[in-house]
Amino acid sequence: MREKSTRRRVTEELKRAGDKLPIPESLEPEWMEETLKAHERKRFFRLGRLYPALAGAACVCLIGGAVLRMENLGLLS
Repeated sequence: MREKSTRRRVTEELKRAGDKLPIPESLEPEWMEETLKAHERKRFFRLGRLYPALAGAACVCLIGGAVLRMENLGLLS
């Protein structure tokens, strides 16, 4: 029983002490929203949504170029 009251007292003291602490600017909602938007922009490129599309487009260009080259050389008769 005594342990519970001690635990409750310590918890309340910690909450009161935490309420007195100033919140850093880096944790303000506006700054956090800006940071999350920047992270989403970076994530778009990192997650590979763009890179596989670019790789696919590069492959199509290479294959198309190779086919045209083979046709010009008369290899596709």
